[in-house]
Amino acid sequence: MRKVGLPDGLFTDCSEKLMASWRARAIKMYPSSFRDTAEDVRITLLAALYSFHEGPRQGEHPLQAGDGQA
Repeated sequence: MRKVGLPDGLFTDCSEKLMASWRARAIKMYPSSFRDTAEDVRITLLAALYSFHEGPRQGEHPLQAGDGQA
């Protein structure tokens, strides 16, 4: 997570249920929806989504995980 400037342990105090709800919300959003969202909400949703993809696969790009494509 340091690659994008997010501190380690950023969401350690958040429940998995809360994190799952943030990730679900971010996954469903279109790029234009992110632009129309308040900056603090946008950053939180994207960070939650990014932390999910980075967590179990350190150093692996989320789009490459498991699909064998670059």
